[in-house]
Amino acid sequence: MTPLEHKIESAKKILLDANEIDKVNNNRCILYSGGKDSIVMAHLTIETLGIKKAFCEYSLMSPIDVADIKRIGQNLGLDVSYNCQIKPKDMASLWNDYGAVPRTAMPSHRFDALRHWVSIPNYVKSVGSSMMVFGRRNQENKIPKPIYYKKGTPALQVMPIWNWTTDEIWQYLKMHNLEYPSCYKGVENDPKKARMYIVLMKAQMLFMESNDITKAYDYWHSHLPEYLEEVRKVDINVDRYLASL
Repeated sequence: MTPLEHKIESAKKILLDANEIDKVNNNRCILYSGGKDSIVMAHLTIETLGIKKAFCEYSLMSPIDVADIKRIGQNLGLDVSYNCQIKPKDMASLWNDYGAVPRTAMPSHRFDALRHWVSIPNYVKSVGSSMMVFGRRNQENKIPKPIYYKKGTPALQVMPIWNWTTDEIWQYLKMHNLEYPSCYKGVENDPKKARMYIVLMKAQMLFMESNDITKAYDYWHSHLPEYLEEVRKVDINVDRYLASL
């Protein structure tokens, strides 16, 4: 048995163990972001437990990425509830917390946390979900164990691919001929870029690589102009940028 085959068997066992722990079995849900990890997790979860109900928060994603993940979700056979709950003013308040020009990765992680830990709990509460299956991995997140209950969240948290490597994710995608979003094209072998970023994180990467905030604003303006309009109220640099267009 290859290392990947071992990981697949382990992931299936995690899902089956979670199935035994969750006695309520109500509106179990796949947390589907449309990224490579969530695609692999969703495929395994459907195959092992037959769960197809899913939730996707697409706030701060580009329209191109949203179109990709909706098509892929449909092809996987998922029944996805798509939601866009993060308001421009909520995002702008975080931007203001850190100043106009992000100089570390922290602001982007705060934006992503806003996406995940506002929208997801609201959805879980609204449908009374007893189990949430995530595509999170230790290479990108701190995961205490593959199955656990989180304080303040009644749903069982399940991370079947928690110990997978990025290489193993790509191997699985190719093994099952699974489609993945166009934002990954050409970066499959670059661990630093082979992931789905929200627009703000991509814009921040452009700034960090070039030290030119205009490039970040250009990217942001071309994908989510309504959010940039809100930030101009708290960032004079954005105001000047928009005035120059």
